[in-house]
Amino acid sequence: KSIEVYHTFHILMIYIIKNNEGEIVKYSHLQNNSYAGEGTEVSIGSKVGTVGSTGASTGPHVHIEVTDNQGNPVDPMSVEIEEN
Repeated sequence: KSIEVYHTFHILMIYIIKNNEGEIVKYSHLQNNSYAGEGTEVSIGSKVGTVGSTGASTGPHVHIEVTDNQGNPVDPMSVEIEEN
């Protein structure tokens, strides 16, 4: 699982490929320059960034979104976590 980093509309977004089915976890509104570098290998418990307030945010928080490999929303509670 590795990190891809994007900056869109002043929002720091970090995408992590979650498992073999291609599910993706997106973390948004993180502090700038607080994240692990792009391409960094991550596993359960790895720090990927720090709570921030980037973009059109009204206060510090992290937006977490899970999608399947076609961009459809996935209930985060239904995702099976694979340990390496």
